[in-house]
Amino acid sequence: MNDAAAGAGHGRTASAASLPYRRDIDGLRAIAVIAVILFHAGVWPFRSGYVGVDVFFVISGFLIGGIVYRGLATGQFSFTAFYVRRARRILPMLWVVIAATLALGLLLLSASELRRLGESAAAAGTAVSNIYFWLTRSYFSQDARLDPLLMTWSLGVEEQFYLFFPLLLLATARLRPAVQLAGLLAVAAGSLALSIVLTPQAPQASFYLLPTRGWELGTGILLAVWQEQGRPGLSRRWREVAGVAGLIAIGVAMVAFDANTPFPGLAALLPALGTLALIGAGESLVNTRLLAHRLPVAIGLVPTRGTSGIGR
Repeated sequence: MNDAAAGAGHGRTASAASLPYRRDIDGLRAIAVIAVILFHAGVWPFRSGYVGVDVFFVISGFLIGGIVYRGLATGQFSFTAFYVRRARRILPMLWVVIAATLALGLLLLSASELRRLGESAAAAGTAVSNIYFWLTRSYFSQDARLDPLLMTWSLGVEEQFYLFFPLLLLATARLRPAVQLAGLLAVAAGSLALSIVLTPQAPQASFYLLPTRGWELGTGILLAVWQEQGRPGLSRRWREVAGVAGLIAIGVAMVAFDANTPFPGLAALLPALGTLALIGAGESLVNTRLLAHRLPVAIGLVPTRGTSGIGR
């Protein structure tokens, strides 16, 4: 459960800070949804379909980054309105999921299992489920996969991101555009470096926590800010190259890794950069003919209703 639609209905609000709606991003989300589902279903060859959430993180960074940057640039950004929109998008369906899960748990689980479910439900409801799972179990362990609220770990990452990112943009808003962009790049690079260092040493912390996942969101943010600053995009030829290369990169990432692959670290660059290439490709044939087709768009819109996303 992951707010990959960036909480604003993917640019469908009437706010002046909203981004233009892009059907291809909903189609890209569909690929991530399908990969995650097939991974959990054990369908070959999607043994690393879990990278679908990395795709979501980049999408969220791009959409939220553009919305917040544009709002601050036009003087129309409101912290209160921003957090209220996030809460309205996420919390109602999240509470329904938690309540339904607990109700079924009362019927089906033992006392010890119900206690653990209650702990994860409390963590999910307070936006710290990623921290809870970091402290209690590996994502790839059997007991973690049996927790029906494991998916909320990625929602925890995004909710924490929502708390800090607007403050970061506000703190850098008075800087020259090039300096602001460089500062954001430095923050993202620092997060990536931390992820690379910690993944082999503290794999659970690196997997679950915002400091080592923030660079994936930051990748999308950098593209959004680059575009909002009016910087040049790709030429038509390079858009086509980026579209094909991005799709291949995500496809390879979804089948090439397994539970033994150190992750995120360097391995997460493949799905993250693939997603970045596809978003940056814009009007490429891959985007307009494949991702923007009504079938993947319909699938991609499913998780945007209510919680706006899906977690691993």
